[in-house]
Amino acid sequence: MFMLSNDEVIFQIQSVLNNSNFTLLSFDRNKQVFGNMIVVISDGQKKYQFITDRGEISCNNKFLCDNSYHIAGQDDTPIYLIKEIEKIIHSK
Repeated sequence: MFMLSNDEVIFQIQSVLNNSNFTLLSFDRNKQVFGNMIVVISDGQKKYQFITDRGEISCNNKFLCDNSYHIAGQDDTPIYLIKEIEKIIHSK
């Protein structure tokens, strides 16, 4: 299975954050456990912690997205994580 590198995912997240008040504070991916990711962004007033777990995505302990989008053999979780990050930054 092809997996996006951490650098590629970070670059895509930072691209989404451009032209916003948000900055990427941290990114972590556990390749040993289903590629779970933890991303923390902040606009200087509030922090948002996104967590993926087997494709499910949550933010600040609030469920955002189930893994029904997932196609076996594809590393599509980063794509949907970025979509959820976009929703949060555009709703503020």
